[in-house]
Amino acid sequence: MNVPELQLCLETAQTLAAAVETVMNPYATNDERQEAHKICEDFKENSKIGVQYGFKLAEKENSAVVRHFGLQLVEHCIKYRWNDITEADKNNLKNNTLKLLDQGTLDILVEEQHIKDGVARILVELMKRVWPQLWDNLFKDFTLLCQNGDTQTELVLQILLRFTEDVVRFQNMPQQRLRELRLALTSAMSSIFSFLLFTLNKHLEIYRTQPGPTAEKSCRICLAVLDTFTAFVDWVMIDHITESQILPLMCSLLTDKELCLKASECLLLIVGRKGRTCERKPLLVLFDEDAMSVLLQAAKNATEHITESNNFIFLKRLCEILFETGKQLCTLWGSSEDIGQPPNFEMYLKALLAFTQHPSQSLRHMIYSIWMVFLRHPLASKDPVFQAVVPTLIQSGTVCLHKVGYPSQNNSLSCEYSRLEFDSDEEFNVVLSNLRVIVVETIRLMSSMFPKLTFSVASAWLLQNLSKSIEIGPGADVEKGICNLSSPSFIAWDACSVFLEAVMSKVFLADWEQSSIQAGVNLLYKTLDYEQQDPLILSAVLSCVSALFPFLNHSPKTVPRVLTKIFGAVVFNLPGQTKSKRSQAVKNVRVHACSVLVKVCKNYPDLFLISGKYCIMLVMSGLNKTLDNHFHDFNRQSAFIEEIILPVKLLWSSADFTKAFGSPDCFMSYVGLDQAAVEPSSADTCGINRSHILNCINTVLAIIKRSQCPSEFSVAVAGGFIMENTAGNIMRNPATSHVIPLLDNLVTLLKTAACLFKPEYMALRHNDFVKAYDIMEHDRLSILGIPPACVDNSDSLVYRHPLERMQNFITAVFEYGFHILGNCCSCLGSEFYKMPELARGVKDNLLVYFKLLPDLRQRVFIRNFVKPFVQNCPKELYLTVAIPVLLNLCPQVYQKLTGRWQEINQRLEEMSKNEEEEDPESQEVLETQVMRQLTKDYVELIGELQ
Repeated sequence: MNVPELQLCLETAQTLAAAVETVMNPYATNDERQEAHKICEDFKENSKIGVQYGFKLAEKENSAVVRHFGLQLVEHCIKYRWNDITEADKNNLKNNTLKLLDQGTLDILVEEQHIKDGVARILVELMKRVWPQLWDNLFKDFTLLCQNGDTQTELVLQILLRFTEDVVRFQNMPQQRLRELRLALTSAMSSIFSFLLFTLNKHLEIYRTQPGPTAEKSCRICLAVLDTFTAFVDWVMIDHITESQILPLMCSLLTDKELCLKASECLLLIVGRKGRTCERKPLLVLFDEDAMSVLLQAAKNATEHITESNNFIFLKRLCEILFETGKQLCTLWGSSEDIGQPPNFEMYLKALLAFTQHPSQSLRHMIYSIWMVFLRHPLASKDPVFQAVVPTLIQSGTVCLHKVGYPSQNNSLSCEYSRLEFDSDEEFNVVLSNLRVIVVETIRLMSSMFPKLTFSVASAWLLQNLSKSIEIGPGADVEKGICNLSSPSFIAWDACSVFLEAVMSKVFLADWEQSSIQAGVNLLYKTLDYEQQDPLILSAVLSCVSALFPFLNHSPKTVPRVLTKIFGAVVFNLPGQTKSKRSQAVKNVRVHACSVLVKVCKNYPDLFLISGKYCIMLVMSGLNKTLDNHFHDFNRQSAFIEEIILPVKLLWSSADFTKAFGSPDCFMSYVGLDQAAVEPSSADTCGINRSHILNCINTVLAIIKRSQCPSEFSVAVAGGFIMENTAGNIMRNPATSHVIPLLDNLVTLLKTAACLFKPEYMALRHNDFVKAYDIMEHDRLSILGIPPACVDNSDSLVYRHPLERMQNFITAVFEYGFHILGNCCSCLGSEFYKMPELARGVKDNLLVYFKLLPDLRQRVFIRNFVKPFVQNCPKELYLTVAIPVLLNLCPQVYQKLTGRWQEINQRLEEMSKNEEEEDPESQEVLETQVMRQLTKDYVELIGELQ
């Protein structure tokens, strides 16, 4: 294949060069570019002397694009025509490649990087095929090349890097050859490390002592050495790392502005190594005073230049190094290689605290991960040095919980760092949310260790907020005097409430002295006395009151004041706002207050039963009825449920509902699907009908979920909850006799709703509601994993388009309807499963219509109903109830999943052939994700059968 120079046609070389130039010429026409591209590809695929022309085009005198094409020609021939080349030609090819490395490139500071990559790839492909068997003096050749100049040294380093990556990481060759090359690399590792260290030390000396271009060239080589090290340090034997003293060397480079980033990446790979504990022990050399001092100094240097993105990346690498070092320490601490508390542990913890207090929220997130590891470690968490920093860490938690740092804002130094890293508030919000989760968990862990300390911090913070005037901030509507989500006061109150809730979730007051308990009660008094008409602040205050509920057991007389506070929030309104003009923030306060009311009644029923008369005075006995549900008396609870459910029962069994549920066309007319959209008003009778249906469904679901039997058997027996029969004791639910009669109409509604997806009824939809059956926007974003937009709508009116209201109604019918059936399985027990012909009823009334449902609704059916139906089925009824249903359902689902996945895979294969990329928000991607979720739920259902 080696052809003498005279046989190379100069005209052909010129034609190829011109074609390459045309392909890369932005001003060439599309036809010209296609013709030129055809010339290049035809020559590459068909020419038998491509290697010679490749070397010719790669000469330094040609342009960079022509040279790069020449290098590609040579690489292509080696990759795909190696077996066609004679031994003599292979030897010539090797010699020409070495000559190219030695003389075929420009100065190290001038040569284009893609040319260097092209040259390196040629030699890498040769090494894969002939080393070490047919090229035993390879490293001798490399040494001679390095002696010829800086460019050659850099090229050799790049060759080592890319060759090792191909062998160790990418492994893009046959397994037998991979084993041979890896064994050869391992055998030569001492020589490779010696060469890398010699080169690095040599050029470090030049870089630090010589001025101008000479130093710049040596710096470039130092960076190449560090890059090459990254290909080895995470997999070679630990002896090579320890004997070469590479760890101290890398630490010393962390303070160098040009080399610190590459050095930190190399160091990170070393300290993150996995393996046996005996192999990890040498990595703790980073706890030496010199290494730890350098880490702290490097962090300080980078922090002073926050506008430079490289410095920020370097800070992240330092955080990761500290994180991995801490993980290695916790792995060794208490193991067979236990070293106990390492030297300079206090300095290491100070480094962690320094990053914990750094303004960047993403850095804080990384560092809090290692705090979690230490707090959960049985030995490290009890270490006196570690416990000494806990108070500082608790104070840091109060800062890290503030929701600041959004790239679009300027209310914190964190914003500057966020703009270096995030393109949108939505991206940043994901990190901030994760940070707050992990901060809350660390606070809980520290509260378990030091409950009084964390409570004192929370108490002082809450008292500080109670004494401060409200600061709205420049970005809010000052004229209204109402905070928004960016107001300094709301940010502080929100963080304080989260901190207090985390603390109180782990506090056990039984272990406290009376004086400490009285301080908590006094704090509750002061919080209840705090009056605020700002809805956002009021919501945070409610959270604080809710967090302090454990102190109610020690101050029962406070219950009326708590109820007054809660009910004041339940009916809270801003001046001038009517029901239709209520802002989102006001609605949120009302919902929050109702949730707090449910929590306090559920968790402290005995206390609130004492205040029954006061409750009657407040809410016309409504709350008192709720509390009556706490009495462990079957007949009394059953009577109470009957009273609560009576209005729903009358409406649910009414002639209007019966007619509407009876057929799809009647149902569409009743809820307005076949009529033009109407804005909400008293004239919107269809909207009122929909609200009545949802009110009935929600009430029935709430009754089933809240109606419970006593957990203690003796109490259940005394209250009449146990029914004895020959099969044993059966636990009765007081809601069963009232809920089961309503299920017939519910099943009828679900059948009718499923029929809406038949083509003849789809055609009856009004144009305004053509998309009424589509996935709601927030569900679509959730399925696609797209974070919702960060929009402050606290002061805006809540408007929902009629189409959105209809979508919500359709979704709720399926979600809550199947939830009712699923909760009947889990809450009503054997009485539900012993209903006559239950299995036949499920098959004839639900499974028959399963095929009509779209993928998302099928998933709801399986997840909300079928899964609990199987999970809670009594063993003695399994064969007569669960199995007949599954024998009917499983073949349907299997057939559906098989067909749908064949369609999806076929579409993906076609796109792959056409080199197309899917739009991450396309309908096809959405359907694929829904199918993944449906498949997952079905597999979990099958798992329940084992």
